[in-house]
Amino acid sequence: MTHLYNQPISVRAHVDGCPRQFIWRGSIHEVARVVDAWILQTMWWQAEVHRSYYRVITPEWGVYDLFREKNQWYIATRLD
Repeated sequence: MTHLYNQPISVRAHVDGCPRQFIWRGSIHEVARVVDAWILQTMWWQAEVHRSYYRVITPEWGVYDLFREKNQWYIATRLD
């Protein structure tokens, strides 16, 4: 089951921009591995939306989709 959140979070990233740790709901989640990354770019004719997405796995086997938009990080989804 997938849970949709789109909530702002705090992220510590590597030099290359990939997340290495995030804080969500008062808990620190270490990123064990980034399993996918992609760019979403939509509505270029109105107001451009540009998001960098990362699907990450935590050591507890949590799978999360995080994204960065205009220097703010968000948790998009948690997959069960």
